[in-house]
Amino acid sequence: MALKILNIQDEVFCPICLELLTESLSLDCGHSFCEACITANTKEAEIRPEGENSCPVCGVRYSLENLWPNQHLANIVEKIRKVQLSPEEELKRDLCVRHEEKLLLFCKEDRKIICWLCERSQEHHGHHTFLVEEVVKECQEKLQAALERLKTEQQKVEKLEADIREERTSWKYQIQTERQRIRTEFNQLRSILDSEEQRELQKLEEEEKRILDNLAEAEDDLAQQNQLVKELISDLEHRSEWPTVDLLQDMSGIMKWSEIWTLRKPKTVSRRLKSSFHAPDLRAMLRIHRELTHVQCYWGICEQEEPQKSGQGAAAMASELLKCLQEEVTCPICLDILTQPLSLDCGHSFCQACITAKTKESTTNQGGESRCPVCRIRYCTGELRPNWHVANIVERLREVKVSPEEGQKINLCERHEEKLLLFCKTDGKVICWLCERSQEHRGHHTVLVEEIAQDYQKKLQEALWKLKEDQQETRMLEAGIGEERTSWKKQMQTERQSIQAQFKKLKDILEYEELRELQNLENEEKAVLGSLAEAEDELARHSQLLTDLISDLEHQLQGSTMDMLQDVNHLMERSRVLSLKKPKTFLKGQRNTFRALDLKEIIQAFKKAHVIPH
Repeated sequence: MALKILNIQDEVFCPICLELLTESLSLDCGHSFCEACITANTKEAEIRPEGENSCPVCGVRYSLENLWPNQHLANIVEKIRKVQLSPEEELKRDLCVRHEEKLLLFCKEDRKIICWLCERSQEHHGHHTFLVEEVVKECQEKLQAALERLKTEQQKVEKLEADIREERTSWKYQIQTERQRIRTEFNQLRSILDSEEQRELQKLEEEEKRILDNLAEAEDDLAQQNQLVKELISDLEHRSEWPTVDLLQDMSGIMKWSEIWTLRKPKTVSRRLKSSFHAPDLRAMLRIHRELTHVQCYWGICEQEEPQKSGQGAAAMASELLKCLQEEVTCPICLDILTQPLSLDCGHSFCQACITAKTKESTTNQGGESRCPVCRIRYCTGELRPNWHVANIVERLREVKVSPEEGQKINLCERHEEKLLLFCKTDGKVICWLCERSQEHRGHHTVLVEEIAQDYQKKLQEALWKLKEDQQETRMLEAGIGEERTSWKKQMQTERQSIQAQFKKLKDILEYEELRELQNLENEEKAVLGSLAEAEDELARHSQLLTDLISDLEHQLQGSTMDMLQDVNHLMERSRVLSLKKPKTFLKGQRNTFRALDLKEIIQAFKKAHVIPH
């Protein structure tokens, strides 16, 4: 048994110092050395002209990155140190290797057990030495305190591991629920599109039947009138051959027929549909909806949506949408509706004049550094770009009528809040009596609004009659029932194909958006679960190190006094450097979730805004 243990001891000796391995480091070639020995050998190799590191045993080259702690081998060394081989060996262990005297003293500076001759040697001259039996209790207390701390930390690690596993399960469930919800909502959006498409095609078919029936009825009426005219012409041609007396006798009948006959012109039908379907820019709406949702969530104003009352309809939704859009297209600098909007890379938009003036001011006052007035992110002049989509929305909003409360404010002067009852001919503006007396309008020609209104109404009436005459002339130019019917059939077919194409485009957008949302969710799931897995692996490694260190401390407390005093410094250092790193946490409440638009209401409001009058 002792021979076998001696054979094992041969395997755990350092090939450099020929002692049992201390803080063993291993190379890729398989050989292990004391940390101090191989470090000194590496420094010595770097000084040599070759500058190459090679294994002292086999000569294989290595770099510092190839050195790795061999904890398993270190544990074997620690256990071998504690084995009592024989009475002779045990006796030798208690004797100084150098002087063969009993090891009864402990050197505090060198943290070593020495004999009385070592104490008087030059190596330990002036050092503080104590009897071993006096130092043992202090070491045991330190080891016991370190052991308790490590066990407490081990419990924390186990709790963190349990929390990580629970969090990973919760995230998997949440991601799966979110994935199912996204698919469900996009399926509902597709169902809405299918229903709207069938409804639009049905409306088109009904309109086509009504128009073509009217055209067929008008064509039949014209055919009957044409036959009657032919008979009258034939009768008149026959009468023209009669004798003069017979012709004069029947003149009253001829005149009667000529007075009674009037050509009934068919009712004209507009060549334009009552209302053509225009699909909304669903991709832009989804993007704006997503940006608004993110901004609201960022500022903490996301609230749970209340179910819309059934009686409100599209009009209430359109009004609410108008208010929201007006807020979104207001310049943060002048607080007015955007004029020639320019956007920054951060997403905020401003009037061209406002942001240009702000940029010049920042260049003058802040050393050439320009920042967004809203989020304070830096930008340069080259990042300013026109936002045509927002500009078009602004133009549409300017055409929308304001509310009754705002209508009352229109009749008041914005500057003086007095009634606008005067008209300045010089500037062509409606003003109040205080404006008339201001420096701006002093000396201008002003009249009462009611006096100038009649003159302008007359001019407007003349323009209106001219337009009506042009309209009548345009209607008179419409000709050909047969051509009109062919044109209508072609137009209906084109509109039918347009409806189908637009709905297909909307469905393609939904398909793309669904895939994009699912991909974003998958990327988020991969990132979060990957981080949680790394945290779990890190905790597992930390837990294993704690287990090994606790085991070593327990063995030292149960082992011999000499072994404990010799290794206490190393064990205390290991327990000190081993610190718990808490894993990164992920807050579920701060993640952005997909929220589907009320697509049916948006399509209805969009169609009302794009109705083409008959």
